Amino acid sequence: MEKSVGNIKIKWSLVIISSISIFLITFPGTKNELSSVYALLKGLIILIPLYFVPLYKFPKPKFFRLGICLALCHIITFTNKFAYMSQQLDMFMLELIIPLGSFFIFSVLRPSQISLFIMYLNIGLILACTPYFFGFLSNDVIDVESYDMKKYGASGILFTGYFKNIHNASITLSVSSIILLYRMKNIEKLWGKIVLGVIILFGLLCVYKTYVRTAWAMLGAAYLFNFLYSKKNYRRILRFISMSSLAVMALLYAFITSEVLQMRLYEKNVYDSSGLSVGSGRLVFWETMLQYLGTLDIVSFLFGTGRYSGMDYMQYAIGKRLFSHNGFLDVLVSSGFIGLFFFIFYIKSLFKYALEVEHYVVLWMLVIACIFQSHQIYWLLIIIAFLFAEIISKRNLHENYKY
Repeated sequence: MEKSVGNIKIKWSLVIISSISIFLITFPGTKNELSSVYALLKGLIILIPLYFVPLYKFPKPKFFRLGICLALCHIITFTNKFAYMSQQLDMFMLELIIPLGSFFIFSVLRPSQISLFIMYLNIGLILACTPYFFGFLSNDVIDVESYDMKKYGASGILFTGYFKNIHNASITLSVSSIILLYRMKNIEKLWGKIVLGVIILFGLLCVYKTYVRTAWAMLGAAYLFNFLYSKKNYRRILRFISMSSLAVMALLYAFITSEVLQMRLYEKNVYDSSGLSVGSGRLVFWETMLQYLGTLDIVSFLFGTGRYSGMDYMQYAIGKRLFSHNGFLDVLVSSGFIGLFFFIFYIKSLFKYALEVEHYVVLWMLVIACIFQSHQIYWLLIIIAFLFAEIISKRNLHENYKY
């Protein structure tokens, strides 16, 4: 089988399925937080690989098959409202980014080109924040009131850049910064290393300005797992201890000198100093979503009821229409126990297919993001798709594939 599908019936069926999916997602009145234009563009980018990734006679690793199964679980669900299927279709398409996207990238780019794309993609993601960071452009925010820093005794809004919310911004930029840090060793000239170092520091500064604790946990996990996966000697151990000490002191200094950081950590504000809890009430969200799962019948528990149905229950229980802020719980609610089963083994298969320390570190950052927020963050999935395209090329799967 060559690069195209070849079978005209299959190709046209994919066109029809893609068109219907995009129409439903952008249909006026659906409860999708994304604008119609943004959802349309995102859907097109995600579904393009369907026309190019070979479906037959191609060696498929386990993560490819499990990723497709997980994506299908998002649309085989028992939501009680047709409009809520828009969210499930959005989750379906996002889930396809890594399995389909990685093979698509591998099929159209040479290994050296993939590595170059990874470098410049992450540089671009960080540098694109420049006009927002320095105030030339206003932060692109879905809910301005939620990010208003007046409630923390400061002016302006929390930094989101072009990502629409602080979590997408902080999680994506933290992963981009870590990847560039690993790629720095590939740059030979000193001035190139200096420039890249400045870009990395700028990316981390943008992460800091979001005041998102999940991203800091991801950065901490990246440093820890880099140490655990690397070969150890006394110099590396001493370096780990010294750098950890410096990081702790820097965080303590930032905490002591920043009232905004203190309020964000304890979820307090100038209007309500009581605070929900350390962690933005995640324990409350998790407990509420577990209570919702306890109300489901066996069929709904197995196949899920859709993400928005869980958010409806959250609105009923605590007065806030939120998702659980835990990717595992979200999958369990939206796609049921069967979806969670595929999700856990999908993540495990990604780890088994990884090759280098960099890949394991990024995957652990993905797990941390999933525990405290979600794994379905658009640019994060795009980055990982490029990484796995690089892994595929390094595993020499192209011996059975014609460029």
